[in-house]
Amino acid sequence: MQARLEIRRFPSMLVALIVAAVAALVIGAALGFAVKPATFVSGPERVVVVSSDTSGSSSANDCTFAGHHKYC
Repeated sequence: MQARLEIRRFPSMLVALIVAAVAALVIGAALGFAVKPATFVSGPERVVVVSSDTSGSSSANDCTFAGHHKYC
């Protein structure tokens, strides 16, 4: 009988595919977290101004500013 030397190679292609898949999942999760909206707004915002002046006289400056918009 003759002895044979059998060399098994390390499966580098399999390891490379696993590392690439894990990296794709991590990058996708990070991008999904970074791109998601901060809050969910179901409709336009409304500003309600209640005046404490009960005398009935309106002055020339009855406007208020909210978020870079002027409301009169």
